[in-house]
Amino acid sequence: MVEVFGVDAFLIVIRATLEETIILSFMLFFLDKVLPEEGMRRNLKKQVCLGMVTGLFLSLCATMFRSLYYTVPKEEWDNFQPLWDGILGLIAKELISLMAFCMIRMNTWRAMWETKLTKATAECVEK
Repeated sequence: MVEVFGVDAFLIVIRATLEETIILSFMLFFLDKVLPEEGMRRNLKKQVCLGMVTGLFLSLCATMFRSLYYTVPKEEWDNFQPLWDGILGLIAKELISLMAFCMIRMNTWRAMWETKLTKATAECVEK
């Protein structure tokens, strides 16, 4: 049987977990301090937690894939080559589509922030 556990990988996972915990706690603390409105704060906290859960899910999927890669014989992988090509193609399509939609929305975000920053700058100059 193939050994898939290693102490070095375990230590890397522990370090990454500690980093994620620190970053997550900082983001939640920052949201509490910066946002005065309770509804917006709650919404952004949900998004932060959803991002954390999504990252954890993707990490678990990658771990399962890695375990399967090292435990299943090479001949079995060759039998499922078209299936893997199709699955990875669909994932790539979804990621590219999501990125394209985000890039389209970026122009409206930029215009909105330019308006807000111009207004805030004008208010500061008037004072």
